Amino acid sequence: MSFTTVINPLRREDLKVNKKALAKTATDAAIAALAGIAYYIFIKVTGLSIPCYIHLTTGLLCPSCGITRMFLLMAQFKFKEAMRCNEFLFFGWPVIVLLVLYVMYKYHAREKLH
Repeated sequence: MSFTTVINPLRREDLKVNKKALAKTATDAAIAALAGIAYYIFIKVTGLSIPCYIHLTTGLLCPSCGITRMFLLMAQFKFKEAMRCNEFLFFGWPVIVLLVLYVMYKYHAREKLH
């Protein structure tokens, strides 16, 4: 093992971007975003949304309770009210989205996750 490997463990091939995998990941992300926008429009037009079955059966709030209200309020730029709906996911969703995009890219590039 050379000195440069110890200092910089990234190999040159690790820094290359697989453009085909990146395009597929961007397409998948765009489809997911369009589905989210369609769901938002559906809720605004009909007033109907997917119910929480855990809350309906047990009466308890599950970890994902409030997500729909949170995103609806965020779309209206009411961040203070959105944070009250689900504080963990209010701060955690950007990290979750980045992790999902990373895994999707690795899947499309046929690479192993580190």
